[in-house]
Amino acid sequence: MKKWSLLILLAIFVFAPVAYSSDKQEVIRFMSASEPGYYSIFVFWDKKVTDYQKLNNEMLAILYDDKVMSATKISKYNFVNVNDMTHPYHYKSLLDLKQSPTIVLLDHKGIILKTSNPKELLQVMLMEGGK
Repeated sequence: MKKWSLLILLAIFVFAPVAYSSDKQEVIRFMSASEPGYYSIFVFWDKKVTDYQKLNNEMLAILYDDKVMSATKISKYNFVNVNDMTHPYHYKSLLDLKQSPTIVLLDHKGIILKTSNPKELLQVMLMEGGK
């Protein structure tokens, strides 16, 4: 009986990190832009600490900035409430989200930027668009 218990514990500690990392890779693939030259933006927010309307207005001001619109192509733009358990992934733990809001910018390869500062997103989008 001790051998079986030891084997089960060993299996949990060996395979649990593998399952977690594959879920993280899966969520990053899901979030990533569909093709080169395009970008995805995911805005993770907690309605308990972040004013959605203010955040949405700030994000739209960035996305509709003339320089951003001419320099970048956005294929996905999503707001995700981290407390909403109806999403297919538990983003908060998979992406290690500590602040609200957290803005994640991705290209077709994966995460380019993870920030809580919308102005930093603007700077990076302008740099990425200039490539």
